[in-house]
Amino acid sequence: MSQGQIPGLRGLPMSEPVRIETHPTADGRYIGMLTLDSPASLNALSLEMIQLLQGALTRWEQDPAIVCVLLQGAGEKAFCAGGDIRSFYYRKQEASHSELFGYARDFFLQEYRLDHHIHCYGKPLVCVADGICMGGGIGLFAGAAFRVVTEKSLFAMPEVTIGLYPDVGASWFLSRMPGRLGLWLGLTGARFNGADAIGLGLAEPRHSLAPVLAGTAPVPGRGLCRRADPLGQLRAQGGLRGRGAGPAHRQGQIPPLAGPANG
Repeated sequence: MSQGQIPGLRGLPMSEPVRIETHPTADGRYIGMLTLDSPASLNALSLEMIQLLQGALTRWEQDPAIVCVLLQGAGEKAFCAGGDIRSFYYRKQEASHSELFGYARDFFLQEYRLDHHIHCYGKPLVCVADGICMGGGIGLFAGAAFRVVTEKSLFAMPEVTIGLYPDVGASWFLSRMPGRLGLWLGLTGARFNGADAIGLGLAEPRHSLAPVLAGTAPVPGRGLCRRADPLGQLRAQGGLRGRGAGPAHRQGQIPPLAGPANG
């Protein structure tokens, strides 16, 4: 399989708003790469993008040739600025009330299912929030096994400014931030940077990733699902080389986000 071919998704046009690629590893497996590719809209999520992400993640989760997935955004400004609100506005000009309701229902239902899938994903998923990451963008970011920030990362849950509540799993990750900072962020829509995200437990410090990738520490547990160590599972199947996997998370416990409040 050459670079750019997509297991189970061959023939997909390259003009899609999500670039779906694979890159070979040294041992003959593949890394799946998903790139939100709508930089003019700051990679705001449309229903089509959600469906493309879900389709690729589902296929790759079942494909033994794919050992991990990287999720990122195109352009220099944003990973993902949230849901594509403009698409709702333009549809309102043309669609009937029932059609608009159906579109909104499908959008949010499929978006929330995608976020849940990322929380429960059975393979290592690395998400890089380089630039703006707000609203629905944090929904994609928060459930990843490895959450990487840069000096340009800028986060917020700004839904309150348009009369909505923080969704996309925010009641999970905001409530697990130190003190009452999550409540404050949800009520104000205040912005915070990558260093803040690490302190709040929403992203991993750089030095904590190397031991996990080297196999000397377990994959950080988080999210809405019980999850065993996916790197350990892959090593047991011969998919990754390393010095052994960390212990699987204890049955029946949902581990909290890593961060200062959790030790």
